[in-house]
Amino acid sequence: MLVQTNSSELEVELSPVAKPRFPNAGVLIIHPYAGLGGSMNDFVVAELHRQAVASQNFALVMRYNQRGVGRSKGRRFAFKNLRGDQDVADVPHMVEFLSTQLSSPDSSSNARIIVIGYSFGACLAAYALQDPRVAVYIGISFPLGGLTALLQTKKGFDLMCKATNVPRLLVLGSEDQYTKLAAMEEAMAAGGGVRILEEEEEENRNSGGGVCSLAGSPPAVVSLAEQQQQQGDKKPLLLKVFSANTHFWESDSALMVEYCLGWIEQQLS
Repeated sequence: MLVQTNSSELEVELSPVAKPRFPNAGVLIIHPYAGLGGSMNDFVVAELHRQAVASQNFALVMRYNQRGVGRSKGRRFAFKNLRGDQDVADVPHMVEFLSTQLSSPDSSSNARIIVIGYSFGACLAAYALQDPRVAVYIGISFPLGGLTALLQTKKGFDLMCKATNVPRLLVLGSEDQYTKLAAMEEAMAAGGGVRILEEEEEENRNSGGGVCSLAGSPPAVVSLAEQQQQQGDKKPLLLKVFSANTHFWESDSALMVEYCLGWIEQQLS
C-alpha cells in the first residue's frame, strides 16, 4: 500500500498478527540509507520483519520504503534529500499511521510503538522518540563514521541519548566498518549509556545480567539493579556487541534479531 506523508507517498508493508501478546503494540522498522541501496527488502530488515511477525508479540509489524525506493514517490538522489532531511520529516508520519492502525482515531494515544532502525535507519528512528507513543527504541549498527558528517547521524545519536523516558538498545558488530567499537563506547559514555557484559564475563559474576559502565578507565562493572538505582526514573541506554560481526551481519543476523526481539519483550512485559 501507499501511505501519504506531507509531500510524498511511501510504500508500506503492514503485517497484522492474530491474537498478539501485546495487542496495542506495533513495530516500525526503518531501512538503511536509500542513496546507498537501502530498502525495506534489505535482508536484515526482512529478517526483523519476519521474526517480529512470527513472535506473535505485536499486533502490527510495519516496514516501508523511503523516498525514491520501490513504489515510494520522490527521487532517491534528490538534492533536498541528500542529507536525509525529507526522510527525517517522514518518520513522524509513519509513526502516526501505525498508531492509527493499532487503535481507533480517538484513542491512538493508547498505542505502544517500537521503532527499530538499521544503519542510517537507526538515525532516522531516533526522530520518532519525540512521540510519546514510542515505547522502545533499538538502533542496529548506528553509523558514527563514513558519511555520517553528510547525513548528520551524530545529531540523531544525541537525540537518542537524550530520550531518557524510553528504554534504548544499540546493537553493534565488533567488526563494523562504519562505527569502530572504541568510537561507539566513547559516544555511549558521553550519552550516559552502558555496555551489556559478554556472556563469558557474566559467568564470572555471582549474579547474571550485568552491564559494564562506559564511564572512566578502566570501566566499572555494575549489576542491572545497581544501574537502575543509579539512573532513577531514567530508562536504560544499553549497548550490546556481537563479536566477529560486521555492519552487514553476514554471520549472526538471525541471532542478533532474536536477541533484539527478546529484549523488546522484556521492556513491554
